[in-house]
Amino acid sequence: MSFHNWDERYLSIAKEISTWSKDPSTKVGAVIADRYGRIVAVGFNGFPKKIADTMHRRHDRNIKYKMTVHAEANVVLIAGHAARKGKIYVHGAPICADCAGIIIQAGIKRVVANPPCLPPSPCSASPAAKIDWDEHGRIALEMFTEADLEFEPAE
Repeated sequence: MSFHNWDERYLSIAKEISTWSKDPSTKVGAVIADRYGRIVAVGFNGFPKKIADTMHRRHDRNIKYKMTVHAEANVVLIAGHAARKGKIYVHGAPICADCAGIIIQAGIKRVVANPPCLPPSPCSASPAAKIDWDEHGRIALEMFTEADLEFEPAE
């Protein structure tokens, strides 16, 4: 399957949803469409409900990275069973390995998202928290291939 107008529409919605995140440095949005193409859930990165997202917590990367629920995890939790055999669209960052596992477990069949940068020049390494998000993204792609999920790079 190739990139088409519906992909652009869903990615546009994911981009808008990403602006809802209070994260000062990274805004990620996600949309799940079911196997019939109906939007069943939207999500963005942020702290879990009932957890105070204070300015201090949002600006301290060590705390923020430990407390933030990624957009992909949020949207899968919201979609529940409706995600099965559906598609996920993610705007804002490559999908990490942890979220890849969640996407695979949810039964999603197609992923449209930003691809990670290839080595040797990482473009999203976080020196403050020493997290190489591109490495996470490359592992996620490997997981998608092994689990027979279709990955389409966002254009």
